[in-house]
Formats: sequence, C-alpha cells, structure tokens
Amino acid sequence: MEKINKRPLSKKELEICIENLADLSDLSECDEEDDPCYENSIHSPSVHLDQPDACLVEQRLEEMFGFEETCDDYIVLNEPITEPDKLLSILSEDLSPTIPINHLPDISVNDFLEDDEPESNTVRRDRSQLRQWEVEDISHEIPNFGKRFKPVVTDTHKTSPITIFDRFFPDILILILAEQTNKYASQRNSAQWKPVTEKDIRAYLGVLILMGLNPLPDMELYWSTDTFYYNKEMAQVFPLTRFKKITENLHLNDNQTQPSRDSPDYDKLHKVRPLIIELNKIYQKEACNSQIQSVDECMVKFKGRSSLKQYMPKKTIKRGFKVWARCDAKTGYLYQFEIYTGKGDSIENEGLGYNVVMKLCNNVPRNTLVAFDNFFTSCNLMEDLYDKVRKKDAKGWLKKRDTLPKSYCRIYTFHGWS
Repeated sequence: MEKINKRPLSKKELEICIENLADLSDLSECDEEDDPCYENSIHSPSVHLDQPDACLVEQRLEEMFGFEETCDDYIVLNEPITEPDKLLSILSEDLSPTIPINHLPDISVNDFLEDDEPESNTVRRDRSQLRQWEVEDISHEIPNFGKRFKPVVTDTHKTSPITIFDRFFPDILILILAEQTNKYASQRNSAQWKPVTEKDIRAYLGVLILMGLNPLPDMELYWSTDTFYYNKEMAQVFPLTRFKKITENLHLNDNQTQPSRDSPDYDKLHKVRPLIIELNKIYQKEACNSQIQSVDECMVKFKGRSSLKQYMPKKTIKRGFKVWARCDAKTGYLYQFEIYTGKGDSIENEGLGYNVVMKLCNNVPRNTLVAFDNFFTSCNLMEDLYDKVRKKDAKGWLKKRDTLPKSYCRIYTFHGWS
C-alpha cells in the first residue's frame, strides 16, 4: 500500500489554503438546489484525479465546515478578505454562538487533509485512484524453484494402455454416463430403448477411440458390407442401430436441473460440467505440482455448430473451442483447465486475464512460479497474487514498456516479480 506522508503544512501551503477560502464569500446566497456548491457536495473518487493540491484542500475544508442545506448558521463574509493574516486572526478568535459546534470536529490539520482510512483491513488498494509509482530499494528473497514434475504412479513399457485409461477415466465417470444416459432416454421416451450398463459405456468409448485411429468419411461405413470399409472389431461389439441409439441419448448431466437462461446461475457447460469437475480433480491427483507452471490459452479444433466456438485467426487452429490451461512449464502436463464460454466469464471488473489466472491458480501451492504472457499481465494481478493470496510468485511479460515509468523499466526490465 502507498505510504501517507504525515508532515505538517508549511507557512506557504497554509497561506494558499487561506487564499482559497476567500472564494467562499457570499455564502448567504447559497440556498438554492441548483447552486454549484451543491453540485460539488458529493464527489466520486474519479473527480479527484488530476486536480491540483489547492483544489483538494479547498474541498476538504468545505467538507469540514459542512456547507450543505443552509448557510444561516455560518460566518457571513460581507466582503472578500484578501489578506491572509487578517483571516488568520479571525479564525483564531473565539467562535460565535451562531457557528454550530458539531460542524467543527476536533481534529488536527494533518488529520483532515489525509484520505479517510478504509473501514476494513483489505489488501486491495482503492483502484479508482491513479497509481503512484515509486522506486524502492527492496531485495526480494526469490525461492529456488527446483521441484520438478513427478507423476504419482510411475509407468513403464509394460504398463497396459487400459490401465492408464482407467486412472484418468475412472469408474465414477462411467457410472455417471450410464445413469444420465438412461435418465435422458426415459425423459424423452426414446423408442426401442434398452437401458445401458457400465460395460456398454466402456465398449462405446472403445469404439470411439477405434474410430479416431481409423477415420472414415461416414460412420455407417464401419458396419458396411463392403470388405474395404468393414471393421470386424466394431461390428462384433455393437450393431449399428444400437450404437446410434446410445449416441443420440448419451448424457452427463440432468437437463431438468439446468437453470434457465435468465438465471444468474445459468451455465453454458451444464451438460458436461460433471466431466470437467472430475477431470480437473483427476489431473491434479495423478501428479505432484511442480514449482514452475504456466497459464495460457489453447484451441481445440471443432468445425461444427456451437455458440462456444471461437475464431482465432493468428492461431494454428483457427476455429474451435478456446480453453484456459494451467500446465507444467517443462513437460506440458495439464493440471487444470477451463473452457471459455464468452464474456460472462468475468466475475469482477478486473478484466478477463485477471479472472482466468486467479481462478486457475486458486489451488497452486506456496512457492510456485506462475508464468503468463502480456495478455494476462497487469499490476492488479501481481498485487493480488502477492498481497491477497500470498501463495505464489508471478512472472508476466509486458508487450510495451513505454506504459511504465522509465525508472521502473530500468529496474524491472521486461518482467515483474511479485
């Protein structure tokens, strides 16, 4: 937080304050609601930006003497006083009974010139005010980020693929798929529906993996009578009609529990939300957190119709779903991800980059270096990662250094530590 300079006013500064009081003459006529003195009675914090110190002192004096609804109880200046010494002598005399005592609080000059202290001891500064840049000779103790990525289970060349698949897609997800698929088929009264079991769901996922390894232009070709396209392994597991029935009823969440679009709890990813939650838990569970991680965006290729599809012309994958990811900086192992659903992702008015990093780094352990590019980097993010969360160090790249003071750039070259 910015330190407040509590120094007494010099004689010259006090004379400036007295001269500004001369503008408060003719107070007896300020009894109309459209008078300028009422327009300035309540100020937004942004009003004080870029104002000279003399104006700020004058406004604080107005607040102290309480020029509000009526001016009958105040001192009436019949003529402007141009001599500061004369006005000082008037103020030093005993106050007349016409001046209400409750309008003159017993505070020192230094106290009422200071900004009011916040009621709560929050770490976040008042961001409606301009940032005051200062160069301080502070040496930060930077930890040795030596902890590397390490999986919980060590696999060898003898480990079967199905064993690895079962760890990252456990039985709980298979059970959710089976229950929700049967529930959705019952809700829509699907014709000729036969309830699926967990075994059927595992077989269905195996067929999808085989289709990815052996792509064909049409799904029905895998069950074709033409031996050139026919796939014996798939045809033996499911008949074509059964595979289509499971595909049209496949579900992960109950549609009846989905909030309406007008509700603030509406989730565009409601249908796949259980899968996202469980996968994030599994990814975190299957590997120990390294001390060097990165946050960035990635694209999942998709050419179909969806309101979530994004167009990124500068990316290798230009069309698809945009995903925010927190990964190990060395191996690229994914610890946590979130799918971008649009502008509604912003929880606070800090910007999209701020919200993404704070959300993905919520469970990052202490003494972890988190790196991100200039899209996410902001001073507010650095402050909150250090002061509020106090769990991680951050390193963010700045695209243009000319937005910072030269003295700051001279010390913190192109990245900032917090």
